[in-house]
Amino acid sequence: MQLIFGPNGGVPRTVDEAELIELYRLPAPEGRGWLRTNFVMSLDGSVQGPDGRSGTINTPSDHHLFALQRALADAILVGANTVRFEGYRAVDLEPWQQQIREQEGLAPYPTLVIISASADLDPTVATPLEGEGGAVMIITTAGKSPDDLEPLRAAGITVLESEGTILDLAVIVDQLAGTGLPRLLCEG
Repeated sequence: MQLIFGPNGGVPRTVDEAELIELYRLPAPEGRGWLRTNFVMSLDGSVQGPDGRSGTINTPSDHHLFALQRALADAILVGANTVRFEGYRAVDLEPWQQQIREQEGLAPYPTLVIISASADLDPTVATPLEGEGGAVMIITTAGKSPDDLEPLRAAGITVLESEGTILDLAVIVDQLAGTGLPRLLCEG
């Protein structure tokens, strides 16, 4: 992997996996959350490939950094539309990612946190595509019918209802940090 511009400037150079981990490790300030965003686009401004998904515009190094950032996060924060269009499910990881998480003292899998005002999601989102996966949480607005939320909870999804009808990202970040998920990666 080439580092073309580092934290201290300098000339382009090759970095190894240990240095990548150091560069991408998320801080966890005491009592506060830390939110990193990960977003890709092509040179012409497209955010998706011909199949309508973002993964097809990524290079192999993009895919590796995407996976590394997931390995270093307590939770992956994503909007409901991204979940629907990209086919998100409970996060499963490769053995190398699990090894990094173990070395970093993190839970075996990051939690998938879905932000959805409607909470209109397929409960199968709680099941990883393969093998084992992390927990899934949905943060939604208050006032949902128990009948609307029960299928999600029955699938093992934690549902948190915010106060009021607005989902405030700053409040959500603090709320997640308070539940032991301070290192957040926002995708999409």
